Amino acid sequence: MIFLMATGFIAKQTGLLALMLVGVSVADEPELRGVWVQNHDLNSPQKIDEVIQRAETGYFNAIFANMFVHGQALYESDLVQKHIRVEPGFDPLAYLLKAAHQRNIKVHIWFVNGPIAFNGQSSVLASHPDW
Repeated sequence: MIFLMATGFIAKQTGLLALMLVGVSVADEPELRGVWVQNHDLNSPQKIDEVIQRAETGYFNAIFANMFVHGQALYESDLVQKHIRVEPGFDPLAYLLKAAHQRNIKVHIWFVNGPIAFNGQSSVLASHPDW
């Protein structure tokens, strides 16, 4: 059995949303201390490096990263277009995974479930009008 306690905060300067989950189990599994990161903090190497540094400084061992929002991906995909705020040729997910794992920080991906349009435009629906 696992007992979880969650607490969250938003850093005023960076807009970084942190969610800390502390788990205790009879199996003595490692404690999970995670930070929840929005897509706008994951669209460049500099921003990702800052997220990882802040997570490390805060003794977090997991990053929960939003990698799909408004029908656009922050990773290479054959199904949907890359988010318009990500520079061509840059794969934020691949960069995040490599950089975080080098510091023994786990990465968990989450998606915004629902909205698939950005500024009234939906590349997903334009590509698949049958949906």
